Amino acid sequence: MNTKQKALVLEVVTATCSHMTAEEIYIAAKAKMPQIAMGTVYRNLAQLVNDGVVRKLEIPNAPDRYDGCTECHEHLYCDKCGKVSDIWCGDLTEAIESATGQKLSSYTLTIRGLCSECAV
Repeated sequence: MNTKQKALVLEVVTATCSHMTAEEIYIAAKAKMPQIAMGTVYRNLAQLVNDGVVRKLEIPNAPDRYDGCTECHEHLYCDKCGKVSDIWCGDLTEAIESATGQKLSSYTLTIRGLCSECAV
């Protein structure tokens, strides 16, 4: 079922490359639809992730982030400011399979370091 709330959550996630948290998505959605509840945002995010329309980025010791770009890419998590940035290395499936001897169905790679603004 595609509801107005689900469409709004998807719109918020895909309108930016900032990899928003669920709380940030809720705040942006609430500005457009004041009656939306936080639970509705979480429920719709889960459905969108399950449908493969949105990627969930699990960051250790930090809130999960959501990415509207489902093309194969990696992420850099800045240890100083917490920003999450896209990294385009191409599909690493073949290289990982070759190195490990394992058959992958998917992978998620998050690299920790300093973003370009914090590295200076």
